[in-house]
Amino acid sequence: MVVYKVMSTGLLVEDNKEVAKLISDFLSILGYSVDTAFNINMALELFNKNRYDFVITDENLPDREGSYLVKQIKKKSPCLPILGISGNQNEQAQALLSAGVDAFLTKPFTFQEFREKINALLQKKH
Repeated sequence: MVVYKVMSTGLLVEDNKEVAKLISDFLSILGYSVDTAFNINMALELFNKNRYDFVITDENLPDREGSYLVKQIKKKSPCLPILGISGNQNEQAQALLSAGVDAFLTKPFTFQEFREKINALLQKKH
């Protein structure tokens, strides 16, 4: 009997290309496929064209706040798990949580913290 692992695909929204690369690499190590957007417009374009199992978004983005993206995604896919990330754990965390993220992580974070958040987020989905 052959068992195939279904790879989950995520959408990462992060304007800092170095941070985006690190997170994307983390996700690859964990066995996930990821598309990266560097702003809200790019994220919405990708979201409307593809199917994602989870979304990770920063709050502080060049064209709009990540909380706006979260609201748009939750309108179309209310059960899609979303992880909010930000370097500011107060106002930006509250904005993301109020918009509907399922979990939040303050940057910088460790690989272990990230892995635990992603695993918990995806377990809620199933």
